[in-house]
Amino acid sequence: VMSQEEEEMPKKTSFWQRFRTKNQDKTQTEVVNIRSLFRYANTTELFYLVLGTIASIAFGICLPLALILFGDIVDSFINRA
Repeated sequence: VMSQEEEEMPKKTSFWQRFRTKNQDKTQTEVVNIRSLFRYANTTELFYLVLGTIASIAFGICLPLALILFGDIVDSFINRA
């Protein structure tokens, strides 16, 4: 049995739930597959998507290698000094 004071007290919500609207809580997202996601993309856009994916993979591989190479160059300057 709850007292009148307990019924009038607002329920505690988490920090992030305070910023949600009531509509965000009720709407459910629909899961779509990749084909339906890009169904309106033309061949030029698909080419750029593939090119961007390949370039980002290449950059992800080359950046650590460049940092190792730069570190070796700096070490060689320090050892000669």
